Amino acid sequence: MTLQRRSAVTLLQRQKTDLSRRLRALPLPAVMGLAVLGGFVAQRLSHRLPPSRLLHLYLTARAF
Repeated sequence: MTLQRRSAVTLLQRQKTDLSRRLRALPLPAVMGLAVLGGFVAQRLSHRLPPSRLLHLYLTARAF
């Protein structure tokens, strides 16, 4: 049990450092552009779709 816990913690630490290394490699203007684009798409979807459809899309995306 202790070995399994240590292995899980080690794996999580490795994933965390790998993710932070990958995020540092992305240029800031690209990240900001993606954020603006995501906000624009979210705004367009929220104005065109009824709230029930938005909730359905959210739950579907969360399932994956």
